[in-house]
Amino acid sequence: MRSRVINADFREFDHFDVGVFDLLLSDIPYALGGSAYGSNPMWYVGGDNANGESRLAAQPFFSTDQEFDLGAYADVCAQLLKPASGKPKTDGCVITFCSFEQQVPLIDAMRRNGFKGYMPLVFTKRSSAQALKANMRYCGAVEYAIVSYRAHLPLFCNGGRMVLNWMPFGRSYEAKIHPTQKPQTLIEDLILLHTLPGMRVCDLTCGSGTTVCAAKRLGREGVGFEIDPKFAASAMERVTRQPIVQDLLEMEAAL
Repeated sequence: MRSRVINADFREFDHFDVGVFDLLLSDIPYALGGSAYGSNPMWYVGGDNANGESRLAAQPFFSTDQEFDLGAYADVCAQLLKPASGKPKTDGCVITFCSFEQQVPLIDAMRRNGFKGYMPLVFTKRSSAQALKANMRYCGAVEYAIVSYRAHLPLFCNGGRMVLNWMPFGRSYEAKIHPTQKPQTLIEDLILLHTLPGMRVCDLTCGSGTTVCAAKRLGREGVGFEIDPKFAASAMERVTRQPIVQDLLEMEAAL
C-alpha cells in the first residue's frame, strides 16, 4: 500500500490514478474569511487587545478558505466512493467536518448525488478559543461533521459497543502545521469505526495530512488532495515519517 498526498485540487482527481475508496474523510474549508480569528486572542499582539492588532487580524485561516463548492465536493465523493454492494453494513461512507451553517446545504448536496442517508456528529472540546466573546455570549466549544451514505447503513466496526453521535474532540499531540488541524487520535477513531485493515481512505482537502497519516498508521492506504503546495509538501513529509502500528493490526484481526 502506498499512502500519499497529491498537490492538486480534488476536482482534478481524474488526472491521477487513485481508484475508489472505502471511506472519504475530509475537513472542508468553513469559508470564515477575514473573521477566522475574530474572537480569538491571537487577533491581538500577545493576546492582549491593549497591544493592538496582530498580523492575523482580519486574515483567513489559510489562503484557500473561501466559498466552498459543496456541489462539486458531493459530485467527486459520489465518484470516488466505492460502488454500493446492495448489502447492509458493508458499504463505504463519507465523513465531512463542516461548519454549523454548512450542515444542511451539505446534506442537500450529498442527497442530490445519491447519498440518501446521513448521521450528524458533534465533537466536544474542553475549552473555547472564543475568549474575547466570553462576557457577551455562549462560546463555541464543539465541532460538527456529517456522515453521508447511500441506500444502506455503512460498515460500522463498533465491536458490539454503543457509540454515541457525540464524542470528545481530544487533544493534538502532533506538531501543528495547519491552522485547522484535527487531532490524529480523533481521525483514527473514525477510521477504525468505518474501515478494516487494508481498506482505502481518501481526504479531498487534506491540509496537514492527518487523515492520510492516520490511515497509514492503522494499516489502511491513505490518499489526500491538497491544493496549497506548502501544506502538501509538509503533509507528505509527515506521512513519510508515520509508522505502521503492527500490534494494533494484529489485535483488530483477532476480533
